[in-house]
Amino acid sequence: MNILEAIDADLIEPQRLASSVIDKIITERNKSGHAGRALSARDCLLAIDYETQFMAVFAANLECGTTLTDEDWERFYSARRQIEFIVSEVVR
Repeated sequence: MNILEAIDADLIEPQRLASSVIDKIITERNKSGHAGRALSARDCLLAIDYETQFMAVFAANLECGTTLTDEDWERFYSARRQIEFIVSEVVR
């Protein structure tokens, strides 16, 4: 089981889930005494995959004409911020 599978999404508010995924990855890497970048390339790809799943559902809902809530929009923007963080971590 990887780090992302270990997070119980039902126990975390959706808008906080994105941050918790990144935080969990960083915490696990720090526990192992890892020095260097906070995220490995593998961790980055897993986190981006996780965030883009939310974005795909969001886009599908828009395409179907579903009225989106403020919480839906916040989660969308949260996913975007997490992807920006991941990119900044990888290219630094």
